[in-house]
Amino acid sequence: MEHQFSNYISIKGIVTDPSQIKTFRSKIDIIVAVNSNYIDHSIGAVSISQFLLPDDVQKLHVAITIKQHQVKKDKFQERLLTFLIVIISSEVLI
Repeated sequence: MEHQFSNYISIKGIVTDPSQIKTFRSKIDIIVAVNSNYIDHSIGAVSISQFLLPDDVQKLHVAITIKQHQVKKDKFQERLLTFLIVIISSEVLI
């Protein structure tokens, strides 16, 4: 999987017990569950087989694309808010 998606993701670790997810929650972008139906509504989760079938690759591509779009959207909104605050602050000073 790392070879297939190395241009898009960086695998930082493997969790074998779902209770460990709570410890790393702030550092997790996507959960890839192998042979599991694990669902976490606060973190995107993709269930795949251990054989990484073409269907699994497609699901991962979609999940990665959605996450990348969300990150870009969040960064844009953050920059826009910062920009607006600067403009409003400048007008107050005038």
